[in-house]
Parts: sequence; C-alpha cells; structure tokens
Amino acid sequence: MAYEIELDTSEANRALATLLAAGRKMVPEIQAALASSAREVAKDTRALLRQSSDSPSPPGQPPAKVTGALARSVRARQTRRRRGGLVQLGASVAVTEFYARTLETGRRAGQVSRKAGLVRRRRLATQVFAMAARPHVTRALELKADVIADRIRLAITAALQRIGA
Repeated sequence: MAYEIELDTSEANRALATLLAAGRKMVPEIQAALASSAREVAKDTRALLRQSSDSPSPPGQPPAKVTGALARSVRARQTRRRRGGLVQLGASVAVTEFYARTLETGRRAGQVSRKAGLVRRRRLATQVFAMAARPHVTRALELKADVIADRIRLAITAALQRIGA
C-alpha cells in the first residue's frame, strides 16, 4: 500500500526568505559588536602583558614582561564568510609571537614547538622540561565575557528594532 502526501511549502519558503533577509540586515550591528569586543580583549591582553612582574612569572599568572614583543604582537581580527545564503561573522584575538601559544597553554615535558627549527629541536631533545600555563588571552577574555555577551545582545536587539522585526 502506497501513500502520497502533497505539501504546499510556499508559505514556509516565504517565511524562511524573510528570516534570511532580516539576518542579512542585522550583519552590520553584530559585526561592529564583535569587532569592538575583539579590540577590547586585545587591549586588555596587552595591558596584562605589560604589567611588570618578576621573571619568570608564577604559573597561572600572565607572562612577565621581558622585551615587550609579546604585547606588541597582539592583534584583533574580524572575519566574515559567506556560505550559501548564510553569512558567518567572527572576531578573534591573535598573539603572533611564536612562543605565545606555549605560554598560554603550557607545555608537557618533552613537547617541542612545531615552529622550532630542526637545529633547535635537536638541541631541545636533550632537555626534557615542562612549563605550566601563563594564560594571558584567556584571562582577558574571561574578564570581559559578560561585557561581550551584553554587547552582542544589545546589537541584536538594536538591529531587530531597526528592521522592525
């Protein structure tokens, strides 16, 4: 026994098209909120890295300032990609010094950075050491998490009011 069902999806398609159009109209406000949040986290990360402290810093604390290169390498970036009819928005904070990730997350004994050259790898292979994390970006992000959530919530609310949704 075979059953046949016909559905009229035109109304659902119109509703979906309306939602997608509304989403596209919200992009500027949300992008601005993400960008300003990333800039603020980058600024706070730089401030944490510029605080003077004893070198080496205690585990769990931001790295001690030695040359200031780590603080100078902090960058806020925006991303915007299209996938089909959708727009993906994002923002990130990057620390471009090669040792930044090791400081942020720590290192297990015997772990060697992928960016270290072959000569350096051979030299480090005889030195087995571990280093506890010295989080700096994570710490700045944790301090601003509530502010970022509120900023994005306000941007979405303002966008919805502007487009009349």
